Amino acid sequence: MSPRSLRRDSASGECWLVSPEAETVEVLRLSPEGAERAGLFGGGDRVHSELLPELELAVDRVFA
Repeated sequence: MSPRSLRRDSASGECWLVSPEAETVEVLRLSPEGAERAGLFGGGDRVHSELLPELELAVDRVFA
C-alpha cells in the first residue's frame, strides 16, 4: 500500500499488513498525516487492536 492510499483510508484508523514470507503481522495506525507503525508481531506473539480491544490474535494461528 502506498502512503497516499493509507492517508485516503485513514477513516478506518488501523491497518494490518500480513507477510506470509516473513510470517509477521504489522499493525499501522492511520491518520490524515499518514501511517505510524504500532507494532510488528511474529511467531509466539499475540496481536492486539486499539480499535477492538477485545480482539487478540495469535500470529502462529494465522500461518498454521
